[in-house]
Parts: sequence; C-alpha cells; structure tokens
Amino acid sequence: MSDSPTDKQPHQTDRQDEQAAAKPILQESGAIYVGALLLVLACVLVASAVPIVAQNLYALVAAVFVGLPYWWLTRKGWSFERFGLTWERAGRGAIWGLVFTAITLGPFAVGYWWWETKVMEREYAFSVDNFFKWPVELDGRPDQWGNESGVWTWASGQTLHIGMRAGQEPVEVTLRADEAFRPRVIGPATLRGPEGKTGPGEHSEWTIELAQPHKRTEVRIGRPTGGGTPDALRINAWRPESDAPVVIRQGAAEIEAGSTVEIDRGLTWIVLWVLTQLVFIALPEEFFYRGYLQTRLSEAFAARRRARGGGEREGEDGRRVLGISASNALTSVLFAIGHVLIPVGGAIMITRAAVFFPSLVFGWLRERTDTIAASVVYHAGANLMVLMAAPHFY
Repeated sequence: MSDSPTDKQPHQTDRQDEQAAAKPILQESGAIYVGALLLVLACVLVASAVPIVAQNLYALVAAVFVGLPYWWLTRKGWSFERFGLTWERAGRGAIWGLVFTAITLGPFAVGYWWWETKVMEREYAFSVDNFFKWPVELDGRPDQWGNESGVWTWASGQTLHIGMRAGQEPVEVTLRADEAFRPRVIGPATLRGPEGKTGPGEHSEWTIELAQPHKRTEVRIGRPTGGGTPDALRINAWRPESDAPVVIRQGAAEIEAGSTVEIDRGLTWIVLWVLTQLVFIALPEEFFYRGYLQTRLSEAFAARRRARGGGEREGEDGRRVLGISASNALTSVLFAIGHVLIPVGGAIMITRAAVFFPSLVFGWLRERTDTIAASVVYHAGANLMVLMAAPHFY
C-alpha cells in the first residue's frame, strides 16, 4: 500500500523549508560581499584624490572588512564562534599557519625566481644588504614634483630619488654619505665631486647644480644605478645666488622636512610590514572572507543538499574535490574577483586573480582548524614571502 498524501507531507515540507532556507542566505552573503566591494572601491578612488585618505587607506579597508560583518553578526545575534572568530583555538591555528608557511617557502622561492627571471626578465642578485631599505615615509613618487621650483625626495624599492627644479635662480643640492657612492643624474644638472671634480669615480660627497631656469633634473641613488648604496645620507638644498634655503618635500605625501634632511637605511620596514600584514591585511580579509562569507556559503550549500536528500549535517556543504569544498571554491573565486576589481596604481590587473590559488589553502585551513587564526597567519606569511623576495630582483 502506498503512503497517503498526509504521510508524505511532513517530509516534503521539511525539504521545502531547507531549500527555501538556502536562498536568503545566498542573497544575504551576496549583498554583504557587494556592499564591502563597493565601499573598498570608494576608498581607493577617493584616496587617489585625497592625500589623507591615501595615507590611511589600509586602515579604512580593514575597517570595511571587519566592520561590515561584525555589524551584521551583532545585529543578528549570532555567535562569533560559529564563524571561526574565536580565541579558543587560535594558538593551535597559528601553529598550523606557521607550519604551512614553512612548507610553502621552498616551492615559492623556486616559482618566484622563475617568474621574475624568465617571465618578467629581471636580474637576480641576492644580498643581505638588499633587506636594508629607505624609510617607509619616503615611499611613493610625489605627483606634484617638478611643477614648481623646489626639491623633492622619495624612494621606490632600493632606489632613492631626488627631484630638482630651478626657477629664475639655480638650485643646488649637496649629498654627504657614510661611504663612497656615485649618484646617477637624469637631466641638465651638473654633478661635481669634492673640490669640483667632474670625472668618473665614487665619493662620499657630491654637489648637484641645476642652473638652467625652469628645468628639472632627477637624481637616483642605489640599485640599479650601479653606483652603490650608502646606509646614511645627508641632503642639503639651497639657492646659491641668494644663499636661500630650499625646503625638501618627502614622499608621496610631500611632507616638508626643511632644507636639510638625514636619511638612514634600516630594517624597521620589516617590523612595520609584519604588523601591517597581520593587522591591516590578513586579519581583516580572513575575518570577512573565511570567517563570515565562507561560513554562510557553507550553510547555504548544506541546506540545499539536505533539501535534496543529501543528508549532510548543518555546516557541511557536501562532496569535496581534492579536499576543497564548494563553499571554499566559491569564496576563493569571490576573493580573486575582489582583488582584480580593485585598481592598483589606477590600473586593473588581471594577474591579481592568481590569489585564487592561495585562497583555497586559506579556506582549507579555516575548515580544518575551525578558526580563522591559521588562515590569518598563513595569509600574512604568504604576503611577507613576496615582500622579502622582491628586493633581490631588479
């Protein structure tokens, strides 16, 4: 005898409820994702025109990735532990992250060397000295340099740049270093060593004079100029005809530093970047993508499979391929899209979609350890590997 319609109804209703439950979860997570992406994009676009936003861009983006899901979880009254946002397993998770960083280091080094030398056609020259960098506040080329008479200094990688523009009067810059070096001069300025020497060679003191009215010159110090890189440098700028000092503006923010500045290369950038990667990049992105988004997608897929009779428990989203769940794969796709759509230096870079692959590991660690701590540590470690390798290629 077949079951009556009344006997089937409760089971069918349960499946319909499960199926219906998946749709609002997907709509909710999609809305949160698009909202976060638009807010981050707005921050980046405003930063291109407003210096104070540019200076605090990392903090603003971090606030979006943490603040939006935090607001939503708090509003809904959901447990943060359910999303892996807990300190209880953080220690074990951090160990997992460190172990995976160590495992990845060897293959990464080989792959990065191949990419830089074979694809990008850069030269490789490892040296401990490459880890010493100019102060981070000098990073970034000033947009306004050369638009008026003055002197600017900024850093890009291992190279220190000094920009000069003369007005009606000549502009002169002296460089005094702790060791012999030779700057490269691009433009009409005259380069003189001690006692006015203009021949080849390296010295610890140089004078650059730009005498042609309204012309500009760029001076480069350090690799790849081929002239050595001093660890400490003193820069003086003035107008020799009137003996008037010239204010030196530093970095992308064009901070006015007086007519005399002292610049030292050091390792403090490593400490700053470790903290930046952990606090302002890895933690916020993992909070959003692996904490909130992947969890909600997993719950949506689990509800859909239960509605189809898959029998998964809550939070399980079905069969895995090479250990990768559907929620992890979709989160990684969205992670890659988010990186591609955010312009870097005003340009959309398709190559940034490559973050899809490490994202799969971030997601796997999140599921394996039931906390985002492992993915935060591994995410920061992966980014730092790139930062530590880059100075050896030029």
